[in-house]
Amino acid sequence: MKTYVGVKITFVFVVIFCVASTVRFSMRIGNPYAAEFGETIAEGGGAVRHYTININSNSSKNNSNNSNGTTTTTTTSLQQIKENIKKEKQKENDDEEQEQEGEESNEQTNATFLFDTNTSSDNNSFSACIMWMDDNHRLEEWLAYHYYVMKLRYVVIAVDQKSITSPQHIVDRWNDYEKKYSNLNMTIITWKDSEYISDYRVRMKEIDEAESMSILEHGNEKTRYHRYRQHEFYRMCSTHLLKQNKTWVSYHDTDEFVTFAHSKKPNSTDITEDGIKKMKQPYYFLDLLNDIKKRLPPGTSTHLNDTGLSCLSIQRRRYCSNELNEEETKQLLLSSSSSSSLDSNSNNVGIISQNLDTMRYKYLTPGYDGQQKAFIDLSQHNPRAYIHNQYKGKHQKRKWETHRPMLDLCKREEMFRADNIEKIIREERLIVNHYLGSWAAYSFRDDARRGGLRSYEAWLERSNYTNGEYSTVIRPWLQGFITLVGGSDIASYLLQDAGKFPKTFNGTERINDYEYKYKLNSRPGQDQTRSRTSGLETKEELEKERKAKMKRKYNKSKKAKKKAS
Repeated sequence: MKTYVGVKITFVFVVIFCVASTVRFSMRIGNPYAAEFGETIAEGGGAVRHYTININSNSSKNNSNNSNGTTTTTTTSLQQIKENIKKEKQKENDDEEQEQEGEESNEQTNATFLFDTNTSSDNNSFSACIMWMDDNHRLEEWLAYHYYVMKLRYVVIAVDQKSITSPQHIVDRWNDYEKKYSNLNMTIITWKDSEYISDYRVRMKEIDEAESMSILEHGNEKTRYHRYRQHEFYRMCSTHLLKQNKTWVSYHDTDEFVTFAHSKKPNSTDITEDGIKKMKQPYYFLDLLNDIKKRLPPGTSTHLNDTGLSCLSIQRRRYCSNELNEEETKQLLLSSSSSSSLDSNSNNVGIISQNLDTMRYKYLTPGYDGQQKAFIDLSQHNPRAYIHNQYKGKHQKRKWETHRPMLDLCKREEMFRADNIEKIIREERLIVNHYLGSWAAYSFRDDARRGGLRSYEAWLERSNYTNGEYSTVIRPWLQGFITLVGGSDIASYLLQDAGKFPKTFNGTERINDYEYKYKLNSRPGQDQTRSRTSGLETKEELEKERKAKMKRKYNKSKKAKKKAS
């Protein structure tokens, strides 16, 4: 009898333990790092659900989610969860059968859509971590372009907490929320600052406190947070993608497009035709990187060394805001629509092309544009070690940076990379086009750097800065994208918001809002004169900057000698 009672008591404790464990158990696909109970699970359609287990009731309460992808809360019993999982597995099987039937149907009708092949390996696609703040006018062009050029198929978007618009309708469209074009095979998820920044509330409090101080102090504090947020997002996004078994990842912005240079060096030998040929090949960028990986010495990608290619850094060129003339615009319209004349939306694609930065701007600003942008392969040893703070076998937190997120790793690879790999990269003439854009595009969002680094004066100065050098290497992408997705109808659907702003937006009214007010990182009482765009400085300004650099160098040397003694 005692044995029976003991067994019964043990059984009860086991049941209680299992139930308690189930309550604590949570799973997040969209972002696995939030600490709150009732974690987020991102669905294929871009909607977000919060699941909470209710062990006190067998009933379930459901708030339906709408087509805009708004948050939906579901409270359910353990039994219901099991049933839901069973139903979802059955649905996945049904979807696979339908997809196979769809492929057979398209083969019979000679469809032009190039289907993606879903495999267990993610070596065959690109992922991206991008910062977003009221960038809908650029987002669709960026997605479509890189979908074609580097086979972008997985995107994590950090939505700025100060945004006045939402990318959700674009996310839903590309995630095929309405089940219109299931073969797109794109997954996009969105994160809020509070989901990946552990001290989010503290940071917001610091910004609010700075707002009551001077414009200078408030501006500096906002910019510091902007940079900290970007570094933290890249770190957490990389960790998430590593858990998703992703490989190549891009970290460049929605106004930047990876392509090929039209000359070997700025204002040198023309190689436009070579770049155009590459631009006509879908996925060329991804295929290139994977081909280089095959040429790496044995063990390069799986062992600790810096001779291979796990971080590729690419120079940038800025495109000014000089638009095409009337005749060029007319020719662009004709060329964009003529080859798709059989589709009902061929004229619409031509009109859309005039709103695309990659099509409407061709004039370059002299020289390279600031720091390089990095593309990193998370499947290789060094990036994985960097993410886990084990790079070079040392357990220490590594620095994450804006332009080259894994800064230490990228720098070392550039120094020690094998000569044959470096030669291949150099001969490809890769470049990142950086578009200044129209005043509307520049001023639409409430940028954290407004009044400091970003101002109307800065935009105006850069908008016409060109010596006449131009490039049209990038343009074949649009026709390639149209062919890839199956025609103008689908392309128009995916690009319908490109270059558009809310009807109520008035760019002229933003000029005063973007007036220059402070010099970034300066202190109260210091000179607040705005620094001119590099290349446009007067002789007096250049001489002043030269003396300032000499003074900084002298003070640094003096400080080092004092420390050594």
